[in-house]
Amino acid sequence: MKALHFILIILFISQYKADRVILTCDDMTNPDKNSDCYYLPIEIEYYKCCYVKTIFYFDGNFVNTTRCSSIKRETYDHISKITESSKGYINSRGALIESFVFDCLSNYLSMPLLSLIIFLL
Repeated sequence: MKALHFILIILFISQYKADRVILTCDDMTNPDKNSDCYYLPIEIEYYKCCYVKTIFYFDGNFVNTTRCSSIKRETYDHISKITESSKGYINSRGALIESFVFDCLSNYLSMPLLSLIIFLL
């Protein structure tokens, strides 16, 4: 009978832990590393969740922000142009950019590279 009580307590605790709210990509604030953003759930109309980190100086103030941002497929296809325009916008406001990272999980290179290695063996 004690074993049954113990199992029930464990089940209630696991159910309590499972009821936590799962963050979506845009709800995640201050991720520690880029992989914290990669597998977060996103809304249906978006394509990927990306890690965005900006470090710059503006009016003598040091600004360091990290966030997760969900992007659409069109944005992902032109990511290099988007990052350059974002850097240009920050510079046009008079800020001095120290670092700007817009990192999405891109494993589109891993399969062809792996295939090439296997082919060469």
